[in-house]
Amino acid sequence: MPASQVSNGNLAMGSDPDSAYAALVGVASASDGCSGQPLVTPYDPDRSLFLDKFSDNPSCGSRMPLGGAALDAEAVDAIRGWIEAGAAND
Repeated sequence: MPASQVSNGNLAMGSDPDSAYAALVGVASASDGCSGQPLVTPYDPDRSLFLDKFSDNPSCGSRMPLGGAALDAEAVDAIRGWIEAGAAND
């Protein structure tokens, strides 16, 4: 999906897992409201905007997925665990 401020905060994930990983890990947000915040900081879920955006009240912008149902606790815990474990590209 192309980057679009309205639909995804200027985040372009690409069309394959390696592109998605490169777009998230060690990269700062380019959206207007969250600009400069790290999307995924390996080993540090509390500094990872990507995880924060799945909460009911993210620190900036809107909850993800925009317009969709919130992720269940198990899915959010899996993302947290992945980040805590170093956010490996696997």
